[in-house]
Amino acid sequence: MEDSLSNHQNQTRACECDGVGNDFISKLPDELLGTILERLSTEEAMRTCVLSKRWENVWRQNPDLVFDMRRFMNVPRQLAVLAGNHASLLMIEVLRNFHGSMESCRIHHFLQHVREGNVIDWVRYLVHDKDIKDLALICETGSWDYPKSKYDYYRSVAINFPREIFAGRSLHSLELNRFCIPTEFGFWNCYNLLTLKLVRVFVESNDINRILLFCPYLKELVLRFVFNMNVDLKIYNDSLKFLELSGLAVPMIEVDAPDLDVLVLDDLSCRKEHFTINAPKLAFHRSYWSRNEGYLGYNISGSVKDRIEANESIECEILMGNTGLLRHLGVMSVNVNVKNPRDMEILSKLLRECGRLAMLEICLKRRAPEDEERCLMEGQKPWKETKPFPCMDKKMESVWIYDFDGSEEAFAFASRFVMEGNVMKNMAIHIADAESDETAVALDKLSRLPKASNDLIFITSTSI
Repeated sequence: MEDSLSNHQNQTRACECDGVGNDFISKLPDELLGTILERLSTEEAMRTCVLSKRWENVWRQNPDLVFDMRRFMNVPRQLAVLAGNHASLLMIEVLRNFHGSMESCRIHHFLQHVREGNVIDWVRYLVHDKDIKDLALICETGSWDYPKSKYDYYRSVAINFPREIFAGRSLHSLELNRFCIPTEFGFWNCYNLLTLKLVRVFVESNDINRILLFCPYLKELVLRFVFNMNVDLKIYNDSLKFLELSGLAVPMIEVDAPDLDVLVLDDLSCRKEHFTINAPKLAFHRSYWSRNEGYLGYNISGSVKDRIEANESIECEILMGNTGLLRHLGVMSVNVNVKNPRDMEILSKLLRECGRLAMLEICLKRRAPEDEERCLMEGQKPWKETKPFPCMDKKMESVWIYDFDGSEEAFAFASRFVMEGNVMKNMAIHIADAESDETAVALDKLSRLPKASNDLIFITSTSI
């Protein structure tokens, strides 16, 4: 027994150390060590500096800081207050000693940090002294500090942000979660903001519209459970690419966003006739309005210029980062180019994550000449030549395909839904050109395919 234990200890030392007693982990390059520490909170990563001189500055190489005080939420109130104060002081010390490039900072804090003014101090220091680019503030509530109603809670987290506090030269993304914002002063002249997320935020009357007016260059806007909006919501923005409206109790919504590529709607109280939108790049056909099911409209097939400027599929990355939202979707409408492998890959990723999708609307877009030239230069092959469209393990009630032109790619795409049994009831196809012989032949071939579902009904029309 002792011999086996001794052998195990020797093997462990051999794995951890080389011949001269240096551990192998410390010999890894800084980039790899930084990747390991990215999985830890900033406080945890900072503790590694005591391991050896080699680790002293490794934690500072991570430009994305995370301060999470939720581990104190289940302790008694007095201990939680002391722990929260200590965590706040430690965070300030870490920020002051951080001399590297700081990209983002995410802070989960307590109510006491709002009441004592710590949050405003953090924002001012991070935005105006450290030139942070991405800031997220989430106010957490322990069991010992939770009010009787949500209105009492939001009154307790009311915070008057000073004028132009978010108008930093480098701040591009801001998330505020579980706050009460009584005035719009903090958002004055926020020409710098490209992303704004307001989640479970309580606002005063018309302040939300004024906040949006002070942020004219937003590309991503998320309004999720914003309370006390008893006025019409008006969103006028020529730069907006991504818009999510969820859990809003408003009498009327007006959206004018000519460059919008992604629209998410869920749990809205206003009626359909009180929702108006101008977003010509999105496909709205039958069911863009559904109060009981989440809706996603996505212009996957954007122009080459837009894709290059947006770093290809940035909208898809935003959606894939919120899988909970995708799993709640009931209806999805997309514009997609079946001849573009990237478009098909994005659509495949979305469908894999949609858990309860009942209706899928697909508008087939033809590839523009510049798309053709770019794909030839990059040596791309059509998706049907590389790998088949993935079979989903979910069933949908209906699929609507618009602008079907009878091309080989369009036929191959539509046939997947017929033969793989993803559609249970209706598959409707809108014909792009009723006089096209190619379209007629493709439709005849589709109708003769073996159907995985015996209840599947084909509908073809020039005007669905």
